[in-house]
Amino acid sequence: MSLPKDARGRPLMLPHEILVTNPQGHDIELTIDKNLQFVLEQELLAAVKKLSADGAWGVILDPKTSEVLAMASLPQGDANNPADRGNPAKFRNRVLTDVYEPGSTLKPILVAGGLRQKMLTAKKNYFCENGHFKVTNRWIKEADSRHNFGDLTVTDILAHSSNIGVAKIALEMGSKKYLGVLNDFGFGQKTGIDFRGESSGLVNPLPWVPHLLSSMGFGHGIAVTALQVANAYSAIANGGILHQPFIVRAIRSADGQEIYKSNPKEIRKVLSVAEAQEMNLMLTAVTAPGKSGELGRVKGYPVAGKTGTAQKVSQDSRGYQANAYISSFAGYLP
Repeated sequence: MSLPKDARGRPLMLPHEILVTNPQGHDIELTIDKNLQFVLEQELLAAVKKLSADGAWGVILDPKTSEVLAMASLPQGDANNPADRGNPAKFRNRVLTDVYEPGSTLKPILVAGGLRQKMLTAKKNYFCENGHFKVTNRWIKEADSRHNFGDLTVTDILAHSSNIGVAKIALEMGSKKYLGVLNDFGFGQKTGIDFRGESSGLVNPLPWVPHLLSSMGFGHGIAVTALQVANAYSAIANGGILHQPFIVRAIRSADGQEIYKSNPKEIRKVLSVAEAQEMNLMLTAVTAPGKSGELGRVKGYPVAGKTGTAQKVSQDSRGYQANAYISSFAGYLP
């Protein structure tokens, strides 16, 4: 019913007031799984508390369709708090809006591109320069100063997260081909999800100097969204098909008639089934005991995934913040 109200929100009933019934709106059915959504929010809250983090965000997709099963970001505003309502930043969906350097979670995308181009296999060896590799006038080092790898297979490069190993793969592939891989997996462009505010991320246009190419191999010098990363991994998990993510399953009128029904949309094929299966095996090795993704293990399930760490870009000046990092994990399991 429509009623005029005074400044305190009290209804005003005037003589001969006509009450108008508002038409009932449509029902929107989302793809969100309430149980997964609850677990995701609880895990993010626990991580922020444990690590005294500035924030956290995460998304869970069904890799067969890229429908969003859960999506959450912190800090989260309280719509009942007037102070929060005046701060739009507290209500943005960071999974879609915030871009960051993905770090090592981008390494499997480079390797997947190498498989597709037939330039490498899981067993191909690269010499990792005992921990120090000079590209033009810049030195590339491993993230862990204790790592001084010699020869590593591509599988071990991912398992140990060798920056030098993937830098060499990127330099061998070349800028033009690597840019094609990034574009095919959906980076540098919006995913097309049916949700406002999505960022396209940032991929520098060509030409790339050798040092930028090598550092982009391990996820620096590029900006992505969490949704882009999750969707790219979904393509590996489902056998090589990149889908358009969606969150609205159906819209129905007040009398129950279906006005809209979503259908999974394939964007492009990025890997063959055999190539995707080879990536599955390599990413499962990343979470093996003693490897870089061991904490991603789930008892009773083979987990494929990759960790990532990148410095936070300074908001006040050029360069990075001191001792400030974005840590991430991307992966999937049966």
